[in-house]
Amino acid sequence: MGDLASWETSGGAVASDPRANFERLWVEYGLSDALNVRFGKFQTPVGRWNLAPAEPFVWTPTQPASVELGLDEHSTGVAIFGSFHPEDRVVSYQVFGQVIDTFDVESDESPAERSVGVRLEYGEARGAWSFGGAVLANEKNGAWTTQGALDAKWRATDRLELTSELHVSSGDIPGRDFWGVFVEAAYPLDRVSPKLARLYLVGRAEHYDAADGRAAQIFDFGVNWLPREWLNLKAGYRAVTHENAELASGLHASFSVLF
Repeated sequence: MGDLASWETSGGAVASDPRANFERLWVEYGLSDALNVRFGKFQTPVGRWNLAPAEPFVWTPTQPASVELGLDEHSTGVAIFGSFHPEDRVVSYQVFGQVIDTFDVESDESPAERSVGVRLEYGEARGAWSFGGAVLANEKNGAWTTQGALDAKWRATDRLELTSELHVSSGDIPGRDFWGVFVEAAYPLDRVSPKLARLYLVGRAEHYDAADGRAAQIFDFGVNWLPREWLNLKAGYRAVTHENAELASGLHASFSVLF
């Protein structure tokens, strides 16, 4: 449930448009670790950020521009996925496609009508590091666009966590040509003092470049606090070098209740 309230600092207007929508809704049959079949509405598995946008994996109250502006976050269709475990490594795959119109579309979304893609990931079994890549072809009104993504994660035990993604999209669908890259870091402040337990310092640097001339360097930094295991409070500031209607500098905050 979202859009409870928004406040525009320039005009001082407060707006409220509460609504509920289904982020994910599917049925799934698991034959084994190596083979699972899913049908319904799920996160489009391109890049790392969009794999599971759940706390505390998503550290900031804002999304990277390449995810927010350049990716259909959801697909309604079929996904076949699984993982293999050679020694202390994990190899995962996903083959997926949009086969029917997206279910429960947000008012500001204009998703592709059909799509097909594949994702591969290789990493350490305990999650200390991993590398991934994906290719996705989208179709809308008879036009096609192809998007590719590379991502990486590295985490020192109970210390610094680094995440990076590169997205490139090109084709014939209007407004979908862009490239973007970001690097994000999260650092637990209990390494500085035990009194700061469950408090994290977070920062993200990003470049986003759309084919229509929109290009910007974007810097997000702030804090993430988990006072309880089920509650996540986030606050941060976004600085944008070239602002527009979709990318603007300002303060952001959010809270999440974890189930």
